[in-house]
Amino acid sequence: MKTKAFCLLGFCLCFSLLSVIAGGQQPKKPFLAVLSLEGRGIKAEEAALITASVEEAVFNTKAYELVTRLKIDAAWGRLKTLFKGVCGEECAVQIGKDLAAGKVMFGFVGLLGSTYQVQLKLVDVESAKVENMKSIRVDTPLGQLPDHIGKLVNELIPVLPPAKPAAPALAQAPAAKPEEAKQAAPDKAAAPATVQAPAVKPEVAPSPLILVFPPDKIAKGTGDGQFDSPCGVALDSAGNIYVADTLNGRIQVFTNDGTFVRKWGSEAVGDRKFLPRKLAVDAAGNVYVTDEFSHAVYRFSASGGTVKKWGTQGSAAGQFNHPRGIAISKNGVLFVVDMDNNRIQKFDTEGLFKGMWGEEGSKEGQFVVPHDIALDNLGFVYVTDAGNSRIQKFNTMGGFEEAWGTNGQDFGMFRDPDGIAVDYQKKIYVADTGNNWIQKFSNVGSFLRYYGTKGLTPGRFNGPKGVAVDPSGAYMVIADTINHRIQKISLK
Repeated sequence: MKTKAFCLLGFCLCFSLLSVIAGGQQPKKPFLAVLSLEGRGIKAEEAALITASVEEAVFNTKAYELVTRLKIDAAWGRLKTLFKGVCGEECAVQIGKDLAAGKVMFGFVGLLGSTYQVQLKLVDVESAKVENMKSIRVDTPLGQLPDHIGKLVNELIPVLPPAKPAAPALAQAPAAKPEEAKQAAPDKAAAPATVQAPAVKPEVAPSPLILVFPPDKIAKGTGDGQFDSPCGVALDSAGNIYVADTLNGRIQVFTNDGTFVRKWGSEAVGDRKFLPRKLAVDAAGNVYVTDEFSHAVYRFSASGGTVKKWGTQGSAAGQFNHPRGIAISKNGVLFVVDMDNNRIQKFDTEGLFKGMWGEEGSKEGQFVVPHDIALDNLGFVYVTDAGNSRIQKFNTMGGFEEAWGTNGQDFGMFRDPDGIAVDYQKKIYVADTGNNWIQKFSNVGSFLRYYGTKGLTPGRFNGPKGVAVDPSGAYMVIADTINHRIQKISLK
C-alpha cells in the first residue's frame, strides 16, 4: 500500500511539474497601495468614494495587486503620529515599506464651485521617489467623475494588454463532475457554525447592472425620483418599486423601469414629521411602513392614503422603540423588528398584537439592535442581528433554528448587516452595509456569492441598507443609501 501511495504521489508531482512547464506560470503582480485621498473643500465621505474610484481604476489596469483598505488604514494608524497626521511622499514610502508594497499612490481631490481637481502621485517604494504625477481639472457631476479618474490612472499606469493564452499542457486532469463544482452545499446540508472561516475572494467586478436611478448624478435631492438616504425598498406583485426615501420623509413609487409614479409623505400622516425606514407590500397592494419618528407602523392604501396606524414609544406589547424592518406572511401576519427593544413583534393587518420574542444579548434568539426581517415561502423568518454581526433564522413562532456570521470583512462575515430578502428558491440576500456589498447565502447559511463593492460607479455601493428580490429570482433592487440612489441588479 505504501509503494502504491508513493507512486501515486510521484505521478501527481510529476503531472503538476509538467503542467507548469508546458503551460507556464503568470508572474506574480507587485502590490500597490492607494492611500486615502486628501479632501479639499469636500466631505470626507465624498473623498472616500473618489478614493474607491481610484482603486477601481488601478484594478482595471491589471498591472498590480491592490493592498486592502483594512491593511492601509492599519498602517496609517501606526504611522499617523509620526507624520503629524499629514501624509506626503516620505509618509507614502514608509507606508509602502510597512505593507511590503512595490508602489504607493496618493494625492488629493478638491472642489471649487462645480470644478473638481484631482492630483495623483505614484511613488516607487524601493527608490523612495515619485515615479509619475498627473492631475486633472474637470467641471462634472460627482457621479461622472470616475470616468475622468479612470483616464487619469491610465496615464499613470498603462493598461496591460490581454494575456496570451497559455500553451496546452502535456496532460489533462479529469474534468470535475458538476456536483463537485457547485459553490455551496444544497439546502439540506448541515448548518454551518456561527463563526466561519474566511473564504478566498475572487476578483472584484461590478455587479451585472440593469438599472440605476436617478441615472445622471450621485447627489441627494428633493425632486421626484431623487432621494436623501433611502433605507428601504419593496416590490409589489406587478414589479413596481416602492422606496422609503428616509430623510426626505416620504415614500416614492416607480414602475419596474424606474419611471416615477407617485409619492406621499408627511401630509399622509397628519402633517407631522415622517421618518420611514422599511416597508412591505401585501398581495392587495397595501403598503406597511415603519416610522422611526413616531415609533409606529402605518398601513397605506396603494395610492398612499392612510388606512391605519398603530404603536407608540415604549416597551410594552404593541409599543415600539425605533421600529425598523417589516415583513408580511402569505396569511397576513406582520413581523416587525422592534430595534431598540431588541425583539420581534407580530400583528395582524389591523394592528392587533399576536406575539413577540427576543431580548438583548448574544445567545440564540437574543438580539443587539436587529435591523431587518424577511420570510421564505416555508414560513421561516430571517433577521439581520446587526449588533451581533450575524443572521438568525427562526420558525414562525419564534423558535430558534440556526445562525451564521461574525464581525469581519470576508465572505460570511458582516459589518452592520441591514436589509435582507429571500427569493423563491429560499436563497438569502443581505445588504452588508459596512462592507458595501450584497452577500447571497443558502437558507442554512452557506455563502454563495457577493455583488458589488464600494464605489460611485453603477453596480457598486456605498452603505447599502435595503434589498428586495423579484419573486421569479430575475433581479434584485438595492437602496444604495449613501449614494442616494436605487440600483436594479440582475441575478441571472
